[in-house]
Amino acid sequence: MERLSTFLGRHLWAQVLLVVLLGWAVIILGSPGEPAIVVPARSAVTSAGAVAVLLVLTWQGGRQVRRLREVRETLRGSPGGPGAGGEAPEER
Repeated sequence: MERLSTFLGRHLWAQVLLVVLLGWAVIILGSPGEPAIVVPARSAVTSAGAVAVLLVLTWQGGRQVRRLREVRETLRGSPGGPGAGGEAPEER
C-alpha cells in the first residue's frame, strides 16, 4: 500500500488515470444495459459543457466585481469633489 501511495504521489498522470477509470466503472455500473462507450462519452460531453458554463459564469462574475469596485470608488468621492452628488468639478 505504501508503494502505491508513493507511486501516485510522484506521478500525477497515474492519479488522473485512476480517477478516470474508477469514474468510468461507477458510471457503467450505474447504467446497466447501455453500451460501455456511450455512457462515458455522454458523461464527458456533459462534463465539458459544465466546465464551459462554469468558466462563463466565473468570467461574468469577474466583470461584475470590477464594475462594483468602480461604482464604489465613484461613490467614495469626497463631499463636493468630483463624482460626488453628480456635480461638475469646479474650474480654477
